[in-house]
Amino acid sequence: MKVILLCGGEGIRLKEDQDFRPKALIPVEGKPIIYNIMKHFSFYGIKEFILCVDSKGKHIKDYFENTEISDEEKENISRWNINVVVTGECKTGARIFKTKKLVGEEDFIVSYSDVIADINISKLLVVHKTNYKILTMTGVHPTTPLGIITQKDGSVTDFDVEAKSVDIVKGGYFVCRPAVFNYLSDDPNCTFEKNPLMKLIEEEEVALYNHDGFWKHFDSYKDINELIRLSKEENPSWKIQ
Repeated sequence: MKVILLCGGEGIRLKEDQDFRPKALIPVEGKPIIYNIMKHFSFYGIKEFILCVDSKGKHIKDYFENTEISDEEKENISRWNINVVVTGECKTGARIFKTKKLVGEEDFIVSYSDVIADINISKLLVVHKTNYKILTMTGVHPTTPLGIITQKDGSVTDFDVEAKSVDIVKGGYFVCRPAVFNYLSDDPNCTFEKNPLMKLIEEEEVALYNHDGFWKHFDSYKDINELIRLSKEENPSWKIQ
């Protein structure tokens, strides 16, 4: 099985950088986020990756060709089959569509390069295989730094800054059958999460995998600092040791 990692989009400017760095290359304990994501998939025996990159993709490609990375990184990367696809400046649906020939006729996974989670990929794939839908979408329950309020009759009965939302949000891990390409196009404005996904939902072709464990999306320097803090906890669940 192959994993398509969407590595385009706006980067993040770190304090030590003058330019925006691709989110995929943001370091956590000295290793890029994308390396941690790929290591997670590799733990479940998935070692074929298609990286969809834009104009900043050269930096990502340079990382995988860097001879000065750690021995651990070199060893793992040598075991992975990595294709870097320069999709240009386009939306997510067009990026995925441009991988069609590389994907072939097998089911595949689509994920992002700015999400860290402890999702059990084996369980996700079981749900996908038993539902016979074109797409299986992972739902998550994120915490919010603003806290969750519990109320009754207009009075606050509890306030919890660690509570997870009872609502389910898009977790960024999708398992697709090749038929999903029928809903996509090479139109630069084709956005996977909009018309294609909504049409699949309307046709009842989307199954849900409900993940209640760790999930973290980062979109700012503050998010990166939070992920670095979490990485220092004892045996973080998302980290493949």
